[in-house]
Amino acid sequence: MKRTSLSLLLAVALTLQLTAVVSIVFSGCTTSPETESSVVVSAVQSVPESQPESSEVSIEESKPEYDIDDIDELETKYFVKKLPEKLQKCFAVLYGCAKDHNDKVTFPECVTDDELLTLMFLLNYDCPELIHVSGDYHPEYSGKKQTPIEGVGLFFTMDENKQKEANEQLDEYIETMRTHTKDMSEPEIEKYVYDSIFYGCTYNEGHEYAGSVYGALICGQARCEGLCKSFMWCMRKLGIECMCVSGPQNWNSNAMYSDHSWDIVRINGEYYHLDLTLDDVRTSDEIKTEPNYGFYNVDDDTILQNHSINTVFSEIGVPKCDSTDYNYHVMNNLLIRKGENLRQRLNEILGQHFRESGIDPVSIKCEDENDYITLGSESNIWIREFLAEYSTADFKINTYTTELSRTLLIQAEMK
Repeated sequence: MKRTSLSLLLAVALTLQLTAVVSIVFSGCTTSPETESSVVVSAVQSVPESQPESSEVSIEESKPEYDIDDIDELETKYFVKKLPEKLQKCFAVLYGCAKDHNDKVTFPECVTDDELLTLMFLLNYDCPELIHVSGDYHPEYSGKKQTPIEGVGLFFTMDENKQKEANEQLDEYIETMRTHTKDMSEPEIEKYVYDSIFYGCTYNEGHEYAGSVYGALICGQARCEGLCKSFMWCMRKLGIECMCVSGPQNWNSNAMYSDHSWDIVRINGEYYHLDLTLDDVRTSDEIKTEPNYGFYNVDDDTILQNHSINTVFSEIGVPKCDSTDYNYHVMNNLLIRKGENLRQRLNEILGQHFRESGIDPVSIKCEDENDYITLGSESNIWIREFLAEYSTADFKINTYTTELSRTLLIQAEMK
């Protein structure tokens, strides 16, 4: 009887020991007996007020092995390459699961809320090829909220068949672009990509794929996130360094998302900010309106007047942008500098773009805010007086002002 009891006790003890080992291997960190909490958050600009309900996500017991070197085109991912070793290992697993449509990720080491936010931001903004991954995610805490995070649940916007079809369309798109740009310089490639996306895509926050490369380049519908990721994806594919950044915006209170996204691109060795979204002054019934290039290759001083970079990017390290050599308005002599005669400079620019049929679309940028205000209020009168000196025809004049970039887009055509 005593021998039987001892055997039973040893068996129970061995079972408990094995259970503890399985628990440690499964969680990847010290677990807590407290009830696990769940919440869906987002790395897409900002979370809309209403978020669709999601099912509970559980951590799977077996996790595949992924390595940082397995990440596609790692050499192009500016921010991922700068992560510390721990987060690189976690990101490798996150990326691998996302690529494989595995919605349940277990990290090799536990992470904090801030670290998870960094990982999810980079999955969304530094990996534009993952067109099927939503910006939403579901943290898996080892205990209550604010305790270590052992994994994350992902959400997808496409199944594998749809993603395959979409990637085939994108492959055709970029091959066509490679053909057109094969003999171009970096500045020429940049302008070609910028114009291709501008004319091929309409701003639409609510489109199903609005935040992805697929939405912008194939569907022709995107919000700022999709636009900047598309520009970055094309530039990288064409061999030019480019990255997306984002941060709070305060100029559109009606926007679905409170954050805004734009690009930083390296042209001939110098970094520049480029905001394709804010250069678009089109409305739904004016599809022929040109871009105003107001934020085309601007420096830090210019962009930070009304843009803020999220700490996720600034803490990793954002390249300094202090050149204006390839700024659109500087290169094309369309910048009115502070202290210059405003009307005289306007007439000089209009003279360069005047044709018998009118004035070719031209974007003029003011270095000084007061000059911009004056030009905006007087431009129609001054343009009509300019045209009267060269023609007796009646012209239709369209002007579009963009306060954020202090640009004036002018078009005039014969009625």
